[in-house]
Amino acid sequence: SFTSSARYLIMLAAVVACLLLALVEAAETARAKGRETCMLQLPPASSAHAQESADATKSLERWAVGASLRTAIHVGAEKAQPSSLPPARQPVRYGFTMESADTNEAFEAWDAKFGWSARNRSGVDLADMVKWPALGGHQDGWSLEGLTQPLIYVVSMPERTPRRQRFASSFAGLQLRESFEWAPVVDGTLMPEELWWMKGFADNSSGDSGNPGQWASYATHLAIMREGHERCPSCDIIVFEDNVVFRPNFLNHWSRFIRAVPDDWAVLRLGGQSLREPPSEVFGDYIRTSSVASTWGYIVRAKHVQSLADLLATLPEKGTGGIDAVMHKFTRQLASYAPQVPLVHVASGCHDTAAIESSRSECESPDSLKTEALQLLKAWPLGYTRSYCVTRGHSDKTFDIGQTSCADDVSDLCCPYRDPPLEQPLANKVTQVHGTVVDIGSHKEEKPEWFFVHVPKAAGTSFARDVAKVLQPGVHVQSAEKCSLAMKRMLTRAGD
Repeated sequence: SFTSSARYLIMLAAVVACLLLALVEAAETARAKGRETCMLQLPPASSAHAQESADATKSLERWAVGASLRTAIHVGAEKAQPSSLPPARQPVRYGFTMESADTNEAFEAWDAKFGWSARNRSGVDLADMVKWPALGGHQDGWSLEGLTQPLIYVVSMPERTPRRQRFASSFAGLQLRESFEWAPVVDGTLMPEELWWMKGFADNSSGDSGNPGQWASYATHLAIMREGHERCPSCDIIVFEDNVVFRPNFLNHWSRFIRAVPDDWAVLRLGGQSLREPPSEVFGDYIRTSSVASTWGYIVRAKHVQSLADLLATLPEKGTGGIDAVMHKFTRQLASYAPQVPLVHVASGCHDTAAIESSRSECESPDSLKTEALQLLKAWPLGYTRSYCVTRGHSDKTFDIGQTSCADDVSDLCCPYRDPPLEQPLANKVTQVHGTVVDIGSHKEEKPEWFFVHVPKAAGTSFARDVAKVLQPGVHVQSAEKCSLAMKRMLTRAGD
């Protein structure tokens, strides 16, 4: 009847009104907490409302990113992972010491407007998921063994979009529970020269004192430590550069390293351009470092973050060296270790802290990044370049390590090589029709790490897809097809 229909419509309207009120209250609660992820399943919109819906979605993404940099925002996605940490990016207290009050005040004013602490920075829009792709942790993924609630920062210049896109894809392949967040590098070229290295005057006399890139990198790394420790004093801090490649079978290598390293560790260096000085100790799975060039990847233990930040804030080099050169000054106070074989390596020859001419975005492309990354994965360096070595067994100067001199020494403590040997897969050893399994990458005979497996083609590409589904997360598969006498280029996909 008409009366019954009206009653049903009224009841339906009441239910809809209650749902709308609940949604509004939930949204307000999420906004108040500042770290919740709102997930909306939007109905198909008419063309008249399409732009309005798109604008609303973009606004939601912008709000969510502003509320929590560690939250992966995917409107309508099923597994967005909210952060459990406080979201704020508050003005950083760098804590520079032994500087004039006027210089400190001027630097803080500049930083609040243009630097790390600024609300808006040129070229930095973390809500732009194309240029700054977000990635939350995998709910059922792996955790980095031996670490405490790690905060993962990835240092990147605004113009390095291809690097960030490649890094996000590579990081996804690790299948980690932890998420990462971008750490946009401070733009040193926007800073008055008298604020470089906090000197209070322009100085181009020596070293990196006239290099805005080195100073910007130094300030950025210090800001990461200060902010990370303020947000979570019990969290370890991990810092990667945006162009790193992870060693194949990364999680197994990481577990072996962290289990072997002494418990007194304060800093772990995961990779570097070279060793500038001989390691002070060498063991099977790790070395105790004295001077590692570059900051491709490192970890600072939670209880040592403030100590390292305080030491860096003293600016002991005053521009004669970058962040990596300064960190080596504290290796006796803060025990630093590295794996025997680097766990990360860079896939680009562009140096963001070098002269402006050699750090432009034009010096690399998505294709060049992909090509260099694949070359690394096919032939991983089995050690670090020893920049203090002239040739095997001969250093360019004498180093004393305890009672052992580094002159004319081929031991791992000195010059076993200058440039490390490369891991060489046997790409052309597939000959038996019935299939083969060849161990091609073991560093220790009892612990094989790489295998080249050949299975006669029976079901096209479905075999590789099926294998990927049954492997544990973090284990990678590389597929290749042998067509006639030519081996096609090896193809990989993140997560395979």
